[in-house]
Amino acid sequence: MENLPKKQKKIKCPSCSNYMNLDICNNGAYKGTCKVCKTTVFEKEHSQKETYMKIIKR
Repeated sequence: MENLPKKQKKIKCPSCSNYMNLDICNNGAYKGTCKVCKTTVFEKEHSQKETYMKIIKR
């Protein structure tokens, strides 16, 4: 089964704070690239054994 995007989510880019669209794949992964600064964002669905960490740049 392919990981085709089924819908999109709009977020602020973590690098430049412009809005960007992320594709939500069938397996729960998010991925997208900012059109302004070209930053790539990717997040996979984590299991219960994995720890979720969020890094915020200031």
